[in-house]
Amino acid sequence: MGKATQDLRKEHEVILLALQILGKMIEPSSRDPESLLHYYGEAVYFLKVFADKCHHGKEEDYLFKELVNKGIPNEGGPVGVMLREHKQGRDYIAQMSRSIDEKNIEGFKKAAELYCDLLLRHIEKENNVLFVMADKVISEQE
Repeated sequence: MGKATQDLRKEHEVILLALQILGKMIEPSSRDPESLLHYYGEAVYFLKVFADKCHHGKEEDYLFKELVNKGIPNEGGPVGVMLREHKQGRDYIAQMSRSIDEKNIEGFKKAAELYCDLLLRHIEKENNVLFVMADKVISEQE
C-alpha cells in the first residue's frame, strides 16, 4: 500500500511528459500547421480524459474533500486555489478544442501555452505543498 499522494505524484509525471510533448508540438515548424490539427486533437483528448477527468477527478472527488474534512481550508485556502486552477485548466482545454474546430492554429497555440504554464505551476504546488499537507493529516489506511 502507500499514500494516495504517491499515485497522484506518478500521474503528475505522466502529465508533465504530455506537457513537454505539447510544448514541442506548438513550436514553430516547417510543417503545414493544418496538418497538425489531428495531433493537436489527440493531445486535447488526453488532457480531457486523463489529466482532467481521471486525475483531477480523483483529487476533487476524494483528496480535496478529505483534506477539507481534516481541517485544510477550501475557501481562501489551498484547496480553493487548486479548484480554481482546475477550472482555469478546463477553460484552456475548451479554448484549445474550439481552436481546433475553427482551424485557428494561433488560438490553439496561445491556449496551449497558457495551459502548460498553469499546469506546471499547479503541479509544483500540489507536489510540494498540498500533498505534503495531505501526507501529514491523512493516514495510509484512509
